[in-house]
Amino acid sequence: MLEAIERDAFTALDLMDVTLGDNSGRVIHLLSASTVGVGYPVNVAAIANRLKWLRANCYIAGAVGASIGTPLFDCEIVYDGAPARHKRLTGLMLNNTRHVANFVAFPEARLDDGYFHAIEARAGALRQNLHNFSAASGLNFYSSARPQKVRDAKMRFASALSVLIDGEVRTDVIALEVRIAPRALHHCLRRAAQ
Repeated sequence: MLEAIERDAFTALDLMDVTLGDNSGRVIHLLSASTVGVGYPVNVAAIANRLKWLRANCYIAGAVGASIGTPLFDCEIVYDGAPARHKRLTGLMLNNTRHVANFVAFPEARLDDGYFHAIEARAGALRQNLHNFSAASGLNFYSSARPQKVRDAKMRFASALSVLIDGEVRTDVIALEVRIAPRALHHCLRRAAQ
């Protein structure tokens, strides 16, 4: 996000329009500027929050810890109106920026292209940690799953799960919809004359 904002000009950035549904029928609408995650990303954030004393390394420690014990979850996923597919995953991440926590995880992502990236995880501890090392090192030599560029994602979970939205955890979610909100955030930066 900083790359787009640092330009000395008007900038319009994409956001993600998020709708959450729970078992009681309650529906919540939110906006996300960065990350929506289910399963593994939620567990990474929970562990990292307990290890804040590690500072910049808390997310790496969280990623390693979460790779060992994150259970599989079942869901139906629809991307951009395509037919629904049943998936059994350890994690799902929808991201609008290049960064996840303090490292580049989606090098192709842009904040102003009208898309977000979706990555489905079911790698197991070894492949997940190889993926994590690849991203954290900045070398990006290995990915456990290929990100997809999408504008709309709809998910229904077999049982209620927690969802991470820009660092905040929402519990008891049974349905999740994320749509790109193109050019929804407007920013104008004017540098002081020197």
